[in-house]
Amino acid sequence: MKNYPHIFFVAVAVLFVVFVNLLLPQQSLAVSAFGGQIPKEGGPTGLSVLPCTNGLLLTIGPPRGGLFLLPPTAKVYAHYGIVPTVWTLGLFIPGGVCTIGPLHIPATGTIVNIGVSLPSPSQ
Repeated sequence: MKNYPHIFFVAVAVLFVVFVNLLLPQQSLAVSAFGGQIPKEGGPTGLSVLPCTNGLLLTIGPPRGGLFLLPPTAKVYAHYGIVPTVWTLGLFIPGGVCTIGPLHIPATGTIVNIGVSLPSPSQ
């Protein structure tokens, strides 16, 4: 070891970094997919698009629907129109709350990014 002290210090440093990373809690961001049509009306709120203080609460229908909070920081792709009858597809982080004054409406998730189609002409 006398001739190679730097190898010893590198080995100790690598073992220290590995050990510390194993002990620290890992932060993971669980992102899930959603997709479906925004109905003309309905959903638990009675509206398909509900304005909140912290964004929009969207009712998205099947196949992967629910109530989703669309914050101003979310990336919107395609035609940018979040209106009833458009089809959506995107990613969300589970959980979220739509705030309207003292009223708090829980959401299935908070949208990270969303793509929308053109509104359907037949509806």
